[in-house]
Amino acid sequence: MTSRITIRTVAALIFCIATAHTATAQTRTGLKLGATLPNWTYSAVNNLSNTVSNNPNFCIVGVQEIPLYGVLSIQIEPTYSIRSFDMNFEKLAMQQLGGYQGTLPAQLPNTLTFTQRFVSLECPLLLKVSLRKEGIRPYIFAGPNISFNLSATATAKFDTTSMNITPPLDVKPKAEASYFSVDAGAGVEIPLLLSINFVADARYTAALSDLASFSAFSNSVGNARSSDIRLFAGFTFAW
Repeated sequence: MTSRITIRTVAALIFCIATAHTATAQTRTGLKLGATLPNWTYSAVNNLSNTVSNNPNFCIVGVQEIPLYGVLSIQIEPTYSIRSFDMNFEKLAMQQLGGYQGTLPAQLPNTLTFTQRFVSLECPLLLKVSLRKEGIRPYIFAGPNISFNLSATATAKFDTTSMNITPPLDVKPKAEASYFSVDAGAGVEIPLLLSINFVADARYTAALSDLASFSAFSNSVGNARSSDIRLFAGFTFAW
């Protein structure tokens, strides 16, 4: 109960400060596009021999900056994010896990690859510190990020349409409903015409919880999380 009261008190204080200063400081709203360079961490179970490889992905980011005192502001960045990686299994390991009678078809590659793809909505809440008040403004920021999974899919990167394989070769992802991370980075804001600003930043998103677990033939095969380097660029409008 005490922790809930504390959280509510802090939230109310932030809201009051933001409300008091919005009238005298510029609020910025905008849109950024970004590239995600993930670093997937995969924890295998059942002694299954498999590896993962990272795939670059992209994000679409909304920007809403709320001024606080001086060079401090709160920046809310709702983010539509896609993350993916390739999961690689040795054919013999999949054969043993699936309990196949005999051997898998020779036409199959020795390494069976499945692309795991996740779409999520992220909600970073960042404390931003501008290093200058006017002109070209470098800034640093950090804050928590809660993400909600919208979809999780797996696609085999090999063809089995002409093969009679029972049970089917697949690895199914089970995404967590939500997962947590922390964002930290730096960027720059450059005034252009009128009240339009060009913004660009780089950040590191450190995962605090698993994004998904995986199963094959009703057997658990591991869990994964992703800590990412991200590069964003876009425009904001000051009003």
